[in-house]
Amino acid sequence: MSERRSTPPAETDYRIPRRTAFAIGWGVFALFYTLQSYTFHLSVGQSAAWGPFLANEALFVGLLAVQTPLILHLAGRYPIAGRRRGRHLALHVAAALVFGFAHRFVVELITRSLRATPERPFVWPHVWQSTIGSFEIGVFAYFVVLLAAAFWDSYGRYQAERLQAAHLRADLSAAQLETLRMQVQPHFLFNTLNAISVLIDQDPAAARTMIASLSDFLRATLTEGGRQEIPLAREVELLRTYLKIEQTRFGERLEVRFRIADDAESIAVPALVLQPLVENAIRHGISRRTGRSRIEIEATLADGALLLAVRDQALPDPGVAALPDPTAAASPIPRDAAPAPTRASAPATSGDVPGLGIGLGNTQAR
Repeated sequence: MSERRSTPPAETDYRIPRRTAFAIGWGVFALFYTLQSYTFHLSVGQSAAWGPFLANEALFVGLLAVQTPLILHLAGRYPIAGRRRGRHLALHVAAALVFGFAHRFVVELITRSLRATPERPFVWPHVWQSTIGSFEIGVFAYFVVLLAAAFWDSYGRYQAERLQAAHLRADLSAAQLETLRMQVQPHFLFNTLNAISVLIDQDPAAARTMIASLSDFLRATLTEGGRQEIPLAREVELLRTYLKIEQTRFGERLEVRFRIADDAESIAVPALVLQPLVENAIRHGISRRTGRSRIEIEATLADGALLLAVRDQALPDPGVAALPDPTAAASPIPRDAAPAPTRASAPATSGDVPGLGIGLGNTQAR
């Protein structure tokens, strides 16, 4: 019997605020646009001063940046995805024309006013001609912002859905583990109390020992405070406490052997994941034999796999060769693989069919 537990890595949102991203984008675009225009004038032999170019391109890009919050508002108010995308797209086309015209008009108005001289005075018709002739740049910029906002929102929803799904999976796993634990503990307590009631008359000293061991086990499990996962070393401690109870019950008939690799002790596993396996081995193996039996609990790491195994076998009488009789097999399971449901060869029931029952039923569900 084997068990695995893998926890998906925590997801981190590396996104920066949307307005910050657009501000950075416009800054980079302004620098690129200024360098491109400055280099072009030098290549055609025109005199060029860095200051005027920087001021002119900063005005051009700055007005686009000022318009961006309003474009983002319209993008959120009238999304281009959805049932009304046709109507919303038409509205954005109209808005883009208005934005493009207004942007170019303000740029021409300011630049021509600042450059006006007695020889080249400010003329309104020139402003209108330049605006009508080159307002398409503002229209293009509007749709760039619109599409970027749509992509940003779509990616944000995708990330939110992934995060929500991860939380739901974690909540579901926690609920399943808690349900299984609530099933295991009453079953174990019933068996232990029943054994104590029998020993009270037959062997009072053994009954007192079992009561003390049960107290230690319950105290240890309550100390964990309902944690879903614990280190394997702590899981082994809890299992040893449980096995003290069973060894009191079976006496010399039960021999226990642990084989826990040092490098596996720090790995987190579901709390009380081994106890149902051991209980199943005792219930369907050792308790049905009259001779001596051995339970082996093994934990190893190999090729990126964590292997938890519980085996039980009958031991021969002294002087008789041992015949292995494992009632449980183990197989390596990669730790970094996504957990897949463990399927039993037959449906788990609560009857007395060997290899089934609440112990393996819980383990298979985990």
